[in-house]
Amino acid sequence: MEKDKLLIIGGTGDIGSNIIKDLYSNYDIINIYRNEEKNNSLEDLLYDSFKLDLFDKKEIPIVIKKIFLKHPTIKKVIFANGDMTNNMFITTSNEEIERSLFLNIESILLMSREIYKYLLKNKNVIKNIVYISSVAGEMGNNGQALYSTVKGSIFPLVKSLSREYSKKGIIVNSLSLGLVEDTKMEKELIESKKELIKEHIPLKRFCNFKDINFSLEFLLNTEYYTGQILSLNGGLF
Repeated sequence: MEKDKLLIIGGTGDIGSNIIKDLYSNYDIINIYRNEEKNNSLEDLLYDSFKLDLFDKKEIPIVIKKIFLKHPTIKKVIFANGDMTNNMFITTSNEEIERSLFLNIESILLMSREIYKYLLKNKNVIKNIVYISSVAGEMGNNGQALYSTVKGSIFPLVKSLSREYSKKGIIVNSLSLGLVEDTKMEKELIESKKELIKEHIPLKRFCNFKDINFSLEFLLNTEYYTGQILSLNGGLF
């Protein structure tokens, strides 16, 4: 049985690479990446991959066109790209603000615009789009005003695109993640901080990749659940 083609943007990051490791047996995964070394380490799990420098805006439509000319039957997409900032707001530099706005908002808008153009050509099939976001965007977080702001911007995008393209067979949702085990962010926290955070989570543990990929399988295959934010937070709020 032929597997569905799944396009992942940002598959070399902590979240994206683990998604690939868990889902590659169910999908033919096509990865858009920036880090060539990390992409090479995933090569055996990938159906195809394309390098894209997100900061080169002119390259975005060129690379997306190249992908869909080669793989016109793509009907599942995960946006796993982004950049995290941890700073007290008044010490945040202009450069940090501009970088975060671009990587977490503008580049996603530019890529979405191009990708949706090609998905609309694949008629009479359901297409599923998932934007990975963060509970910081839902509730805010101390020391993450910038990160919370850019991640929160995903939610109105999801709701608007769902309204706009549902009648064209495009299902759009967001998976909003709490702190995830075995990621750079989790490993950088001191143990006392980790325990304090867990105390506020009703399930008393962080999210893991089994949780994430179970949720993704639902979002990648649903035909009715759309325009929603699925919060994977252990009951935090």
